Amino acid sequence: MGRGDSDQKLTCRHLAITLLLLTFLLAAPLTRAQDNYEIQVYGSDLVDPGHTMVELHSNFTIDGSKTMVNGVYPTNDAEHETVEITHGFNDWFECGFYIFTSISEGQNWQWVGDHIRPRVAIPKKWHWPVGVSLSNEIGYQRRQYSVDTWTWEIRPIVDQKVGRWYWSLNPTLDRSFHGVSVNQGVVFSPNFKFSYDLTPKVAGGLEYYGSAGPVTGFDAISQQQHQIFPAIDLNIAPQWEINFGLGVGLTGATDHLIAKMILGYRFNF
Repeated sequence: MGRGDSDQKLTCRHLAITLLLLTFLLAAPLTRAQDNYEIQVYGSDLVDPGHTMVELHSNFTIDGSKTMVNGVYPTNDAEHETVEITHGFNDWFECGFYIFTSISEGQNWQWVGDHIRPRVAIPKKWHWPVGVSLSNEIGYQRRQYSVDTWTWEIRPIVDQKVGRWYWSLNPTLDRSFHGVSVNQGVVFSPNFKFSYDLTPKVAGGLEYYGSAGPVTGFDAISQQQHQIFPAIDLNIAPQWEINFGLGVGLTGATDHLIAKMILGYRFNF
């Protein structure tokens, strides 16, 4: 191994350690508001260096809240469209940017907010048995659409492909800097996915999204959020990412029925 490879490994390790330390030092009060703008369990893979991924997240709440809650618009019959643009810089770092929008009954298209998401990963050339990365997403959303206007999501990601089977775990934390949830405490929001390749181009599986409440004492089950999405991934070509599913809420605090689709394309720039 050359000195350049050794230095790169040290740089990656130092950056990962720094982000982890910031996670534990700054992960104070977290928001647990349900996020229906980007419904996705992350894999550990990054966008290739010098490439840009553009994704459209389309989510329609078929059965959600019917009235305003804590000054936030109801989610029932709301269509959320999110544009995500992610650029790969090298084999261990990428950065994404989100534009959130919404349209619902009685409302025209509205800008909801923007987030930025730097992410680091263990390079594939290290040949770890599982994929590992750490995503940090920080940004603003308007008060009419979220009880917390400035938030920070911390998302560790571990995944693995074994034959036709794939699994990914995202034990997510979401911190509020400004809003109702500032004094709530650290909230545990696990996401999980497993899928099976039915054919070389079609994979079927289940995605789970949850929010259990503060880690110092979980909420009552009725106040927790738990949602299951039977989902399909279409692997029609390496440059495309296509995912769609139908989510069913399992508690009263969760929107009861949501349809989602992700359409992404990797550009060579």
